[in-house]
Amino acid sequence: MGSVKVLHPAEFLKIIRQYDLVHQATVLDALAAWLPWFEIACGCFLLAGVAVRGAALVSLVLLIPFSAAVLHRALAIKSLLAISFCAVKFDCGCGSGEEYICRKLLENGILIALSAGLLAHGGRQSA
Repeated sequence: MGSVKVLHPAEFLKIIRQYDLVHQATVLDALAAWLPWFEIACGCFLLAGVAVRGAALVSLVLLIPFSAAVLHRALAIKSLLAISFCAVKFDCGCGSGEEYICRKLLENGILIALSAGLLAHGGRQSA
């Protein structure tokens, strides 16, 4: 998903702004410019089996706060529109366009569990 963000940094920047977590333009620009490259690097390391624990740790450090921010924004939209939580759909900035929030949070939960498993056991070969 990082490659989509790299190819469209202005769109990614607009989505980051919607979370209203960072107000300094230089920090926002840096996030939009560098964050996708961290995602790409982590994915490449994990696929190649290189620095698995480090990549898993970076993935966790990214996934947990992003998931919390997505949850927070989804709850605000749910309240504003007075709809059920799983009916909330928006572009969370994950690179795949608009998604139903329950599906996105489930996906992130699975990725968090997999990253935690790799962090705990990554790099160990079973006999």
